[in-house]
Amino acid sequence: MTADLLTLAQAAPPDAALLMDADGALTYGAALAQAVPLGESWRDGVQGRRALLRVGSARNALLGMLALQAAGAQIFLLDINRSDANRLVKAHGVGAVVNTRDGLPQRFHRFPMRGEQPGDGAQLVFFTSGTTGEPKAVAHRWETLLAPARRDARYAGTRWLGSFPPTLYAGLQLLVQVVANGATLVAPPDNDPRAIAAVLADQHVEYAAASPTFWRRLLRFGGPAEQWGASLRGVTLGGEAADQTLLDELCARLPHVRVSHIFATSEHGRCFAVHDGQAGFPADWLNHPLQDGVMVQTRDDQLWIRPVHGMAGYAGGAADAQDDAGWRPTGDRVAVAEGRVRFLGRDGEMINVGGHKVAPLDVERVLAAVPGVAEILVYGRPSQVTGEIPAADVVPAPGVDGEALLAELKRAAHATLPPQARPRQWRVVEALAVNAAGKAQRPTQD
Repeated sequence: MTADLLTLAQAAPPDAALLMDADGALTYGAALAQAVPLGESWRDGVQGRRALLRVGSARNALLGMLALQAAGAQIFLLDINRSDANRLVKAHGVGAVVNTRDGLPQRFHRFPMRGEQPGDGAQLVFFTSGTTGEPKAVAHRWETLLAPARRDARYAGTRWLGSFPPTLYAGLQLLVQVVANGATLVAPPDNDPRAIAAVLADQHVEYAAASPTFWRRLLRFGGPAEQWGASLRGVTLGGEAADQTLLDELCARLPHVRVSHIFATSEHGRCFAVHDGQAGFPADWLNHPLQDGVMVQTRDDQLWIRPVHGMAGYAGGAADAQDDAGWRPTGDRVAVAEGRVRFLGRDGEMINVGGHKVAPLDVERVLAAVPGVAEILVYGRPSQVTGEIPAADVVPAPGVDGEALLAELKRAAHATLPPQARPRQWRVVEALAVNAAGKAQRPTQD
């Protein structure tokens, strides 16, 4: 029988805690006792069909997926706060919908329709955000979702903080890692750094996965790291590029912790992890098989991947950019220098200043080193003269005067950055906007 989330949960000790959240502990046995009979009662209505599972919490995601797998349905996973559910139901031939806003319901909504399509229970589908176009339905086979999980006896019974939503690849990968080892997922109540710091300390969390933006905020606003990080053994950074300043600070303030940054995407799955404390990855990894046989290369200053744990395809039939040899573009701009491949930013984030390509991450690396900066975000704004100009949003560290900090930043920019890379517009803000994955959200041009 093909392994999936249900079979992994059934193999875990029933008295072990699967989840710790604001509602308390949920054991593996209790989760299965709640979800499996419910799923079996749904079987006549959803078996072999596509079922849209709308979730807003890790608890509801876990229970909903277990129930629908017991029912024999193919799961289409969607954040409950997205407003395009009805359109996606029609676009993807979904035959049933399970809404979990008020917890796992006793019934599902049936949508008999002429365009309904059969489901493949061996696959799970989740949706991209659609911020750069039409949302895509990314289909993964359970075997490719499970393969990157690191199974080890030392992980049994450990506690893992999950900051990524369960409707995204990073969140799903963490769920699989936890369940495959009979471990416990700890879900924080919100994104406030002080609340997260309290959860890390109170729940004695040993492993935590989050975005660089998450870790930067925790270091700045979460209080002493020796308190919230005392029980940590390993932390991972993913979802966006990890800069050297952040990696150095994490290693310095958590000297007993293994710090890793992971490259993974919805389409490519988990590709590789870097553990040496340096930003980017070694250039000698290019064009050589890495862990599990994944390969990476650069083409025209963009990173390409030949994945091993990649998607089965787009459920909606969207075109796949994979070439005949199995390589796919990542959309990440990179530079190779001094034996290192360094990330410059997403292809669509590059700022075109009069024909000069400015990488926001390069500007941020320079300006983040100015004392008093808690967070900084650089992005492009329209210009009638140059096409675009760099702009910057700055979050001062606690107790730092914003206007005085701006003056220091402008001096640093003039002294260290080429003219085209110097921000022309500056804003002091209380916090940077983040997306569902906890990544800093660059403002769109208007």
